[in-house]
Amino acid sequence: MDKRLFFTLTFALLLGAMLFQLYLIFEPFFSSLLWAGILVTLSYPWYKKLLARMPQRPEIASLLMCTGLTLLLLLPATLVLVLLFQDLSKSAINLSNSVQKLDFNTMINHPLVVKAMAFASQYVDLSTIDLRTAAVNTVRSLSEFMLERSRDFFAVFSGFFVLVALIEINMFFLFRDGRRFVQFVGNLIPVAAEQKNMVIKRVKEVINASIYGSVVTAAVQGGLGGIAFIVLGLPSAILWGVVMMIMSFLPLVGPFVIWMPAAAWLFFDGHPIKAIMLVLWGVLVIGTSDNILRPLLISSVSSEGNRLNTLVLFLSVLGGIKVFGFLGIVLAPLAIVFTLTLLELMQMAFKGPDMALVTGPEEPPTTSPAQDIQPLSLPVSTPDTIEEPPHV
Repeated sequence: MDKRLFFTLTFALLLGAMLFQLYLIFEPFFSSLLWAGILVTLSYPWYKKLLARMPQRPEIASLLMCTGLTLLLLLPATLVLVLLFQDLSKSAINLSNSVQKLDFNTMINHPLVVKAMAFASQYVDLSTIDLRTAAVNTVRSLSEFMLERSRDFFAVFSGFFVLVALIEINMFFLFRDGRRFVQFVGNLIPVAAEQKNMVIKRVKEVINASIYGSVVTAAVQGGLGGIAFIVLGLPSAILWGVVMMIMSFLPLVGPFVIWMPAAAWLFFDGHPIKAIMLVLWGVLVIGTSDNILRPLLISSVSSEGNRLNTLVLFLSVLGGIKVFGFLGIVLAPLAIVFTLTLLELMQMAFKGPDMALVTGPEEPPTTSPAQDIQPLSLPVSTPDTIEEPPHV
């Protein structure tokens, strides 16, 4: 065997083994690192303005940013988590009691239900289905699930507290040193500077679009739904508001799977006016906020080429949540856009020598951490120079 080939294979195996070891070492901290990276990416423009006022003290600027983000985001999230677990136990008991008091005979004999069942009986044999038993069993299972989850409060809260502490630590060092880390990683990628900047720009746009377009819209819809539940006197408004927020992340599902059954509940419980008010609020306010706010926010932070098809986005979010948990809302679209970008780079590489991706050695960065970052839209000065990446 050729010595150069033997050395290359040995080096590749050794590097792969070491990378795998690094993965095992840092795998428990991936979640906190990713959340910290997302928060730093979103808030980095504020950090640049703050750093411009104290260019010789990046540590203090990083500490101030971490404190501000904690007060703005993490403390409200902690409060919602505490209230949510309080609502879980109450909701489980209230749901079970409400089902026992509900008059199923009156509900089933209602003219609207009779017409709906008559229509459905043309396609399904309803005589073999005991609707009352099925409803009671479903609600009982749901209440038992909610009661069981409410007992896990201390375990969940302690894990959340540890996660928040790790995110705080990671954010501090990413604010202070993240730009140098991105520059180091960029120098390792053997593609031209223009292509590197294209990848960085698209990654940034996908993160912004996922957070502003999905998370902000979902929070608004969940808040509007919770307000409606409070005004109409429905129990567990915080719990169902959080559930509606979660449903908002699914493009083809949405919060109506929560407020529509609640409206039906109010109607059959003898409150038709409240039911109509909830339906109007859900259609005209909650639904409209999604149709207006989401496209507006996404278009303000991402270009047309980075927007995914609705079906692709729906499937990617579902699969991402299954694989990565809540982080899948960001990681799944990011993985798709990153893959498409790699395919585009490969296509450009085969167009001709003028589009070659591999470049020569690059000069190390000479800028200081206090200097501002060059916008992504600026052209590169030479083929062998990488524009300074924006941030992590």
